Amino acid sequence: NWTHPFTIDNYDDLMYAEVGSGGIAFFASTRNCEKGKAYVYKINAKRKAYQIAVLAGSFDAKDTKSCKITVEDLDDHVVVGSFNTNKNSGDYVMRLKNGGRYSFLVEPFGGEVAYQGRVELPNQSEIKLLKQEIQIVEENGVERLIIRNLFEEESQPDDLKIIAQVFVQNADIVEETQPNITLNNEEITQEILAVKKIQEIELEVLVNKKNASFFIANEKRELAHKDLELVSMTHLKQIDLHKENLQNWLRTQKFT
Repeated sequence: NWTHPFTIDNYDDLMYAEVGSGGIAFFASTRNCEKGKAYVYKINAKRKAYQIAVLAGSFDAKDTKSCKITVEDLDDHVVVGSFNTNKNSGDYVMRLKNGGRYSFLVEPFGGEVAYQGRVELPNQSEIKLLKQEIQIVEENGVERLIIRNLFEEESQPDDLKIIAQVFVQNADIVEETQPNITLNNEEITQEILAVKKIQEIELEVLVNKKNASFFIANEKRELAHKDLELVSMTHLKQIDLHKENLQNWLRTQKFT
């Protein structure tokens, strides 16, 4: 059962729009920007199978509500995280794998003993907050760990708020430190004009480079022709000089 929508943060997300079939989407958000402005984000909006579970619980012991819970995935044999309970309420929230099997190592703060228990999450076909209680109780002078899984409890209105907060905290959104796109019309116009001016300058530079290259090529071609003409003229002058020297030599000779 759905309730009335509510805001879970102090900013607004709006104008969500998917582009094409590649899973790319854009949306505007007022997060981390000046009042009256909004940044535009590009995200990967591909749908993924529901793979996570949100587990919310509370811890209680005789002298404390504070503890560290280290969670190990029994299927992958890796520690997925350590979670500290709220020191006043004992509450905790975990983001785990849907249908996962876990070992919980519970270490109450101020104590010298750690307790271990096993938790198996159900496979969920719909989003539902899984609830749990962890207690350290004393029986016949011996302390032991009790984990109560309350997975069948009915959902409450606040459950959706907790789930939404977990999803927001783990959302795949990269915020740029200096975004260039805003929803301020005047700034958008100035940005477009600036980009257009840069493009015009780049085009002018390319045209000038092309003209300069053409001019240099022509200059080289003309210099080559002049060099060829100079060589030809020099060669002809040498021939004329040799011819003149030969004629002078012939005049000085006496033939019998």
